[in-house]
Amino acid sequence: MQVVCHKVSLSFQKLNCMYQTTPTGIHSPYRKNKFQPILLLFLLLLILNPVRTISAQDVFQQILFPGQSGEQLLQSVRAAYEPDVVYSYNSARDEMYTYIDNINGFIECVYSGDIIPINPNSSSPRSDAYNQGFNAEHTWPQSLGAGEGDAKSDLHHLRPARGDVNSSRSNMAFGFLAPNEVTRWWKDDINQTQTPSGNLGLWSRTGTNRFQIRDQEKGNSARSVFYFFTIYTNETSADGSAFLSSMLDELYQYHKQDPVDIAEENRNNRVNAIQGNLNPFVIDTTLIRRIFFEDETPPVDT
Repeated sequence: MQVVCHKVSLSFQKLNCMYQTTPTGIHSPYRKNKFQPILLLFLLLLILNPVRTISAQDVFQQILFPGQSGEQLLQSVRAAYEPDVVYSYNSARDEMYTYIDNINGFIECVYSGDIIPINPNSSSPRSDAYNQGFNAEHTWPQSLGAGEGDAKSDLHHLRPARGDVNSSRSNMAFGFLAPNEVTRWWKDDINQTQTPSGNLGLWSRTGTNRFQIRDQEKGNSARSVFYFFTIYTNETSADGSAFLSSMLDELYQYHKQDPVDIAEENRNNRVNAIQGNLNPFVIDTTLIRRIFFEDETPPVDT
């Protein structure tokens, strides 16, 4: 048996969480918690209030550790949002393929958008994925600090990917590539050297020393990178700091161009159900500016 913790994080502190014992590898998305009556009352008030309705695309946001910035804020976020449980690498990938990234029996390549079927009840999801050309992408490369322990298995930065595009990205930094800088284009199960026609934002791009993610995954990947560096700073060492610095401005642009949506929020909650921690950069999008760009004049909405 393994104890899985469901964490509810509010403002200045990590609140005590309620534990439920489940068999190893089994997830329960309907865990009870002491905030349920408050949540039900809140939902009832929203239903009865005719003044404001909530769009299906609204996402939950809060300001974490108000008044803090820079290194102080980074340390506060790390202390509050470290995972309570990280599965073994094999078990983490099984959860990714069958639960975290499994939508109605299908998983999607983070970079190309290619989709393959994976039975959520499969007893061999890693083999099922591998036999269809998929494996696990480490958004933060294994060679730069994600090669062992919790850093290797943390589901907040693991994503399903086609093996060919995963290898093509390798351990390159993310960034922006003009069409004449692209050596290979990736979309669905297609890869080509010729510049495609139509909407280029649907394609990921490999360059000589940069990899550009398709538009709809830019922000998700950026917020995963910021999460990893914050939680696993000690594992990344000097090489990791240089790696982040080499793409810091580009990641910030990724974050701004592709805001948090319902799908990312839902994934964040599913990982929380397994690891007991949320990605704080998803629930408070001001953190990136306040930690990494603290000298920037704050805009109205971030």
